[in-house]
Order: sequence, then structure tokens, then C-alpha cells
Amino acid sequence: MEASQTAAQAAAGPSIQITQGTLTQVGDDLRLALRFSRAVPVDQLQVSAGRVICAALDPRLATDPIACTQRFPAAGEASLLTRSQRRPAFAKLGRLRLRLLATGDSMIQIVDSYLAQRLERRRKTSVRSDARVGTGISKPAQLDWVKKARRQAGGVKPDVTVMSIGANDGFPMRTPSGSSGPCCGAARVMEYARRVESMMRSYRRGARSRVYWLTLPVPRSATFAEVFRGVNEAVVKAARSFPSGVRVLDMAKVFTPGGAFRRTMVFRGRKVNVRQSDGIHLSSASASSAATLGIERLRADRLLPRLR
Repeated sequence: MEASQTAAQAAAGPSIQITQGTLTQVGDDLRLALRFSRAVPVDQLQVSAGRVICAALDPRLATDPIACTQRFPAAGEASLLTRSQRRPAFAKLGRLRLRLLATGDSMIQIVDSYLAQRLERRRKTSVRSDARVGTGISKPAQLDWVKKARRQAGGVKPDVTVMSIGANDGFPMRTPSGSSGPCCGAARVMEYARRVESMMRSYRRGARSRVYWLTLPVPRSATFAEVFRGVNEAVVKAARSFPSGVRVLDMAKVFTPGGAFRRTMVFRGRKVNVRQSDGIHLSSASASSAATLGIERLRADRLLPRLR
């Protein structure tokens, strides 16, 4: 394990080292105590500047950019406390009865097919796909996703919801007070986050379900890139209301590391075509990779036993 201070220093190695670690089990929780090579003031921990501390207890996830969840102590506290998510009621020992909903706009397409292909090989596991092409959270006149999420949660009753949406979300948004926020300023991000938070709450079904929300990789178009940045910022902001039960899977970091669009890249030792010709949607190969990352995250969260 190691700690990194800035993205610029990452190539040269970490600025501090973890010199000692003690892992103990307390009930159903794991308690990890770390000692660093120097003091780490709390105000130095800042995700936006790339100054983070990440510990991956599963070696398979140590190099996975979406596997680490950072939690930062408040000023004056000496400890950083985290705890693993408890297995929900639907995750039975040895066997999982799982209803998974894969939903969103066209960004979830192909990903949903790979999820169904791989997960439905498991007994008593079903995947329901509900992709609404051309819709968006900022376009309620076409489809009100806040209401749609409530209907899906009540009808499908998913144990897990995987969401990817936002390719069409460059439209102004009206707040409950009647003001309008154009894309992609702070007021609009706040309103988008408010709606996403409402959707996450619906999919959580009173803490009976888990939500995995995929961010949008940087597109080729600069105009779309601005929209996608606002969408991703709002999703991260909304997820903070759910310290457990909602995970944001950072597809932007996976497929557009450094915030730069790329058509091809090396993913786990294999060169793949990342995007379709429109420069927006994931290629089949990347959609397959996204599904793989999602399934690995489910397994790391103790929701899936290994395939035999």
C-alpha cells in the first residue's frame, strides 16, 4: 500500500509511505490502523488536487481506479474512519437472489447486455434493462427521470441498480423556486444534483437496495465535454448524501485518464477501441470492460459469490 500526494508527483513515486499497517476484525467490520513516514495534515487531503490516501485491501483491486473510496476526517481529528458496507438482506450466504436493474439513456446500452450475459448465468439472478435513448434528467418534458426512478423502484424492486445517463443533459434546468440554471454553472449543477439525489433515494428503496452510478468519460466534442463535467460533478455531489448504499464508479478516470479523450487505449494489457465513431458512446469492447468493472465492484462489496 502507498499514499500519493499529487498527480504530478505520481510518476516519480509517492511523497509519503505507509510504514506500518495493522488489520484487525471487530465483529463484522475490519479495522485498519496505518502509520505514515511523516505527518499528514488534514487540510492537505484534497481530491480535486489529486492529494488522496487510498488503501485497497483486496490485491485484485489495488490498481483499479474505481476501487478506492476516500473518506477524510474533519479538522482536528487524528483518525480516518471507514467501514465496509454491510451485506443487505437479499445477499444470502453462499447464494444470491439478485434482481439487477440496468437503466439510463443510450450510455447504458451494450453495458446492460454484457451485465445480463454474465450475471444471468447465476441461478436466481436476473437483469432487467431499461434504456431510454434520447432522454435526460434535464429534459423532464420528454421523460421525468425523478418520477421514472420511483416507478422503476416500485415496479421492478431492484436489489441493485446500475445507472448511466447524461449524454443529452445540456439543457437549462428550472429549480423548485422557479429560477433557471443554464448549462453548466454552479446553480445548474446544484439542481441536477438535487434530482439525482432524489433518484438515488428511490433506487435505494429505504436502504434495501444498492446503487452503482457510472460517470461519463470525456467525449471528443468540447461542448459535450462541458456538459459531461457538470453531470459528473452533480452525481458525485448527490452521492455524498448516501455514505453507504450508493457507489459512484468513475468511468471517466478509467477510459479518459487525465481528462483527455482517446479513441484507443491499453486496458489491462490489451489495446482496445474505446469509443464509437460519434466520440461519445463506449465501444463494445469498452462496454464489456465497464460491465467487468461493475461486476468486480459488486463482488468486492460481497454481493456476488465467485462464478464456478
